[in-house]
Amino acid sequence: MNYDILSNNKHYPRKVKITQTQTSKVFFTSDTHFGHKNVIQYDGRPFSSVEEMDNVLISNWNNTVGQNDVVFFLGDFSFEKESSLVELVMSQLNGKKYFIRGNHDHTEKTICVYEKYGVYLGEQKDIVVDGQRIVLNHYPMLVWNQSHRGAWALHGHCHGSLPDDPNALRLDVGCNVWDYKPVSFDTIKEAMSKKSFKPLDHHI
Repeated sequence: MNYDILSNNKHYPRKVKITQTQTSKVFFTSDTHFGHKNVIQYDGRPFSSVEEMDNVLISNWNNTVGQNDVVFFLGDFSFEKESSLVELVMSQLNGKKYFIRGNHDHTEKTICVYEKYGVYLGEQKDIVVDGQRIVLNHYPMLVWNQSHRGAWALHGHCHGSLPDDPNALRLDVGCNVWDYKPVSFDTIKEAMSKKSFKPLDHHI
């Protein structure tokens, strides 16, 4: 695993390059909303309480992600405005973590926790995984950098409510779309291979 740093700011590399190995895999997820009771009703999540939801999300994460694996988290880790719950949960999760800011990532204290337990990448980031260019953002986009050349766009925010477009290399990696666990790069690669990419005329 290494950075391709095209910026002088080590905390905000312009592009991040990741290579999978036999002992290290890459995962993506978003919108766990730890501590958010009302999201159970909003999403129709199959949990009887916020405590059950948080425990299942932690267990699912750690049963999926190994200590040496890489996880890109695309926003809305928690609904808590205080950093205490964020840090409590974060300290229990496996993997080397990279964070994109979501609309519920309100406070600088939360961002400080992200930086303590991983790498905070800001609001959008280009990465390369095994040669595949990927644009990460909390929000879905119609077009993105290098979209006309096969770059993927991964996002959250929609909680599975946005219909998938079979003609766009865009995918919602929100946890409730993927059985409340991080989704692997290999699974995303398979899903993208089934899409018939048709670029818009105005792609640049």
